[in-house]
Formats: sequence, C-alpha cells, structure tokens
Amino acid sequence: MLPAPYGEFTGRREELAALCGRLTREDGRPRRLLITGMAGVGKTALAVRAAQECAAHFPDGQLFVELCHPDGAPKEPAEVLVRLLRALGEPPAAAVSGDLEELVRLYRTRTSGARLLLVLDGAVGDRQVAPLLPGGPASAVLITGQARLARVAGADTTALAPVDDEEALELLASLVGHDRLEADPDGADDLVAYCAGLPLALHIAGARLAARPHWPVARLAARLADPDARLGELAYGDVSVRESLVHAVRRLHAAELTALTGLADGDAEPFCAQYAALVLGTAEEEAESSLDELVDHALLELSGLDAQGRPLYRWNDLVRLLAGSLTTRDAFPSAMR
Repeated sequence: MLPAPYGEFTGRREELAALCGRLTREDGRPRRLLITGMAGVGKTALAVRAAQECAAHFPDGQLFVELCHPDGAPKEPAEVLVRLLRALGEPPAAAVSGDLEELVRLYRTRTSGARLLLVLDGAVGDRQVAPLLPGGPASAVLITGQARLARVAGADTTALAPVDDEEALELLASLVGHDRLEADPDGADDLVAYCAGLPLALHIAGARLAARPHWPVARLAARLADPDARLGELAYGDVSVRESLVHAVRRLHAAELTALTGLADGDAEPFCAQYAALVLGTAEEEAESSLDELVDHALLELSGLDAQGRPLYRWNDLVRLLAGSLTTRDAFPSAMR
C-alpha cells in the first residue's frame, strides 16, 4: 500500500538513516516512530522513503493510510480500521463496521505475530492513533503528524526543521536542473529565501518553473517578492502552501487563533511570552500557554532562551504571512471551533 515515490528524494540523509536503523532493530521493544514538523516540511516524503528502504524487513506487508480527509478533517479510527482489515484480507462484517471495540479486537488478532510495517500519515493525536497500533512487537509503526504524541518516546521522535539554503538549492535543482539555477544564481537565491525552507513551497516553485522552461528563475522570484502575493503564487494545480498551512490552523482553539493573528504584525525576530502578553493584552502565563499550543501545532518554533532564561519563539515566514491574512473571525470562520 505504500504510495509511489514523491519524485527524486534529496536531503534528510541523517534523518533517513536514523529512521531506517530504528525500523529494522530487533531487540523486542515496540517500534513506534514519529516524524513531526510543520505542514509542508516533508514528513510524508521522508516516511515513504524510509518505508520503501525497509520494506524487505516486513515480509507480511507494508500498509499506508492517511488519517485525515482532503479538507484536513481527521478520520475516525473505526473508518481507518475497516480499511486496514480489508487490506489485510479480513474485511469486517457490516454489523461490526461501526463497533470500534470489535474492530480493534479483530485488527489486533489479525496483526498479532505478523511482521508488518504500518505508516500512519497525518495523525492528529494519541486518541486517534491508539486503536490503530498492531498487536505484538514484530510489527513496526511509522507515524507522521504535526503534534508530538505521548505514546512515542522522545528518542523515537524525529522533528523535521525547514531545510537550509544548501538543501533547498539541491531540491530545487533536482526539479529544474542545475544549469538553469547556475544561469541565474541571484534569482535562485531569492527564490530559496521566499520559500522559507519549506520543501512543499520549493516543490511548487520547481513545478512552476519546469512547466515554463522559457521563464528565467528571477521571473518567478520577482512574483514571490511581494509578501501579499506570495502565498497565492505558491500554488500549482491542486497543491497549495496556504491550504496546507490552513489545515493546522483549523484545529486551533479561539485563544490560540487570537494569538496567531494578533502577533502576525511583528517582525521575524524571536520573541518571548512577555512581549506576546503586551501585544495581546493578556497575562504572561496565558500568552505563554497559547504560544506553547502553537508550537505543539507546528505553527511556531522554539528558538532557545533569552538572557532571563525565558523561552523564545520564532515564526516561519510563510506561517507569519498566513497569520497576517487571518485578521478576523468573519474573514476566517472555519478556523474557529
């Protein structure tokens, strides 16, 4: 059930090697691995590549299931279990298709002792994942999601950061060719900067350039230079950086959404909860709680500590542009819950 490769895989060599080492270990411990990071950072591509490289270690099958619908809404565990049981050749009777406890029993019985690799893509939390874990230690589970999970140890969690400029240029070159980038190095550097280290943005930019071979790289870079137009330009076909980020925003509560939009007018420099409290007009503890929730949803990054030992938070430029466009509840009602 593993999907086809996501084009040429570049970068993430250390992360890939570490994941493959953990997936193929045979020490009797449960193998539950998590890849986290912001939307569009390449979690699924890395998970699929790791699963493909380790497939031979799992002769009973490699399963892949998306845990969210195309609009970002999470799937119910019962719906996912029905699909997994069908893939394993054990389609449940219609009478039990909505019975979560019975589906879990059937699934764990079917997977007990089996050497399976299960990739759960786009997990939203522990409650969704728990019923999907196969029975017995012979199977391995590789999970992707923007939130960390209590059921996965920190040592088995791979947190993906945006790629650096060197990796970004390598990825872009794999899509449009080295010669085209070398012919316009300033335009290539600008394009990389506007994509803010997000592989999804780089893939979209590369796809647009590949479809327009007569365009110099600087032409697309110039279209991305306007911050107000950048998210709109980072779309191609049915793939959009904005829509990818919006899915994370839709899971926020009101306080976190207020913090996200209220702080968007600031610059790209790291800031502390005290600064956020002043801007938002709230207590520092309340502001810090909202900021930590935004970190957990991969919409903010932690950036070390200030001189007083307080956590510092940092925007990704593309998230900040999105947040700046979500200024009122009326303008973005679907983000509220």
